[in-house]
Amino acid sequence: MAANTMFVTVGKQLVADYIHAGSACFIGWGDSATDPVAGDVGLNNALTESRVSAAESQPTATTCRWVGTITCTTPATVREVGLFDGAGAGNPPSGAVLILHSNNFTAIPVLATDTIEFTLDLVIT
Repeated sequence: MAANTMFVTVGKQLVADYIHAGSACFIGWGDSATDPVAGDVGLNNALTESRVSAAESQPTATTCRWVGTITCTTPATVREVGLFDGAGAGNPPSGAVLILHSNNFTAIPVLATDTIEFTLDLVIT
């Protein structure tokens, strides 16, 4: 008999609940076109704006969502975004644990005072 391990539906829902009940998260952006990899510990090239606090929700039993709006201070082309467990420090910000890292969007040119609202979903399947 073959041995199998199954991530069951109720387990997925509980993991989403645990993540959703966690501490505050922050969103930061960068301008690197390099694809994220599992071993990333930060953005590939973070821009100078501070990370912003993310509003968290759980739109489905197995989905965690974070939303945050960043305001640009200097012209740039945004190509990556990350979700962190802390605001970090410095300019550009560093430190805190990178949870999600994405460049799954078309590059977005921004000028000073432009804003981008990012929505990051973690779907547990």
